Amino acid sequence: MRLMAVCHDSVGIGHLRRTLAIAERAVQTIPSCRVLVVSGTLHASYYSMPDKVDYVKLPSLRKGPDYRYCAKSLGVNLQDIISIRSAILTATTASYRPDVLLIDKSPLGVQGEAETALKLVRDRYPATRVIFGMRDIEDAPEQTKHEWRKNGHLEALKYLADEIWVYGDPNVFDAAEAYDLPIEITEKMHYVGYIARAACSHTATIKPFDGNGTGKRLLVTVGGGTDGFRLLDQFLSASPQFARNLGLHTKIVGGPDLPRAQAEQLRQRTTQFPNAEFVDTAGCMGCEYQKADAVLCMGGYNTMLEVLQLGKPMLVYPRVEPRLEQYIRARRFAARGYCEMLDPNCVNPDRILEAVGHVIANHRPGEVQMPNLNGLSNVAERLGRLEAAIRDSVAVFV
Repeated sequence: MRLMAVCHDSVGIGHLRRTLAIAERAVQTIPSCRVLVVSGTLHASYYSMPDKVDYVKLPSLRKGPDYRYCAKSLGVNLQDIISIRSAILTATTASYRPDVLLIDKSPLGVQGEAETALKLVRDRYPATRVIFGMRDIEDAPEQTKHEWRKNGHLEALKYLADEIWVYGDPNVFDAAEAYDLPIEITEKMHYVGYIARAACSHTATIKPFDGNGTGKRLLVTVGGGTDGFRLLDQFLSASPQFARNLGLHTKIVGGPDLPRAQAEQLRQRTTQFPNAEFVDTAGCMGCEYQKADAVLCMGGYNTMLEVLQLGKPMLVYPRVEPRLEQYIRARRFAARGYCEMLDPNCVNPDRILEAVGHVIANHRPGEVQMPNLNGLSNVAERLGRLEAAIRDSVAVFV
């Protein structure tokens, strides 16, 4: 079975990490499966591709100060870079001839770049199953409904998608209800559960603290780091004495997309903060989560799910621009006891440290009913059914 996974990639690394997790599980559980990931992220080469998985690199995009898309590296205008990406997508689809085309986040790709490829599949390869995979929350309901109407997403979901997989739990957030989706779309929807990677298989080495060995390990992470400066700046602006009183030993991971000038400023400031270190990236974030006594993070999908799965106390400082996706997720999770949340509009540096101390002191693991975290298994099961159907259709002609 040939699976082609088109990965949304303009900001951060979350979509790529989720797509690679699905690809890895698919090839592990379906012997015939081969996966081609198509993404524009500059960070794809940082990841070890699982066996039977490869990727095609599109020219990279970013969002400018006005939150509009633009070329990240090439210096061409938006229309030209979308044309280049669309041509690569269409040619790749035509040559690879996928049995399953899984497209992430935007049903037509960034700025409609995948529309030609999708129509080619419908015209030339009608047996190919087109699946739209969406995370639990896109944005505030009214904004999402407006964008989907404006950009033709609703029509694409009606006429170009065979199935819609929601990577979430409707008991936490019901996308069909929130976004007021019509019956032609909701009847294609399957809530497969959250995509949460299993804990890494490494043995996390936990070094004893210097001195008497007291204190707690705090991990501060901002995902890819594109918009992580505000949280890190506020954290490092807290009272050093307050930090000493809490006895924290802090590791800050800035992320590969944290702008270099900001990273250097924060690195210097970290040297003046008690018992703290700053790194750009970590070899394995799974190991870092396991070593931590508590995690201070933004509200990104992957981070929150991986910390939740490990049962670690979590304090979330979500972004509120340009989308409310992280804020909504953090509020829903906090209401169910999965984390505690800071309102980024009503917080100061010492309040962050105070909240960290409260999270550590009051964490009671095992006292909340967890959401559906079986997304990887359920996605693999659905892909397995599609693979069996493909084999059966071929057997008719043998």
